Amino acid sequence: MTTCARPAPRGDRTARARRATLLAAALVLLGAGCHSGKTSAPPTTANPFGPDSSTSDASTAAAVVPVELSPGQCFDVAAFSTGRPVAPTAVSVVPCARPHQLEAYSVLDRPEASGSPFPGTDVLKAWGEDHCIERFAAYVGTDYARSVFDTAVVLPDERSWRQGFRHAACALHDAQFNLLRGSMRGAAR
Repeated sequence: MTTCARPAPRGDRTARARRATLLAAALVLLGAGCHSGKTSAPPTTANPFGPDSSTSDASTAAAVVPVELSPGQCFDVAAFSTGRPVAPTAVSVVPCARPHQLEAYSVLDRPEASGSPFPGTDVLKAWGEDHCIERFAAYVGTDYARSVFDTAVVLPDERSWRQGFRHAACALHDAQFNLLRGSMRGAAR
């Protein structure tokens, strides 16, 4: 004997549909709450600035030793991935007068002594991002949430950490990955 499931009474189907709609809305809101409000490309190893965006030969000119950036220095990288730190060995400093991808706006120093174990990329990234957002408005002239810029952090990787590199550089870039022209210090954008 074959039995068929009886259709649920209309009230049950309506309640299920309502719960599914509420769940979908909650997931959308949860996702929106975790976003900075800035539109940026999803994490990728391709350069979101475009294949010909580097004004220097960043792919071959990147330092073998970590570059120590200073606030106001402009630079390019051969590969950029949103949400991931930039390695200090991937940086190629360029004049700000020329189109460029990123600009350093603050430098942070880690207190660990040379020879201390590498704390891990996630620990360094969280520390760098927290401190960089705090310093953004003082350099750009507007709050991060209202700015057309997004941030990136240049952090030591395990290799540069072993070499004694303990600096992090806070950098800004156009949130739509347009090249920057001139310095963004005090741009209030």
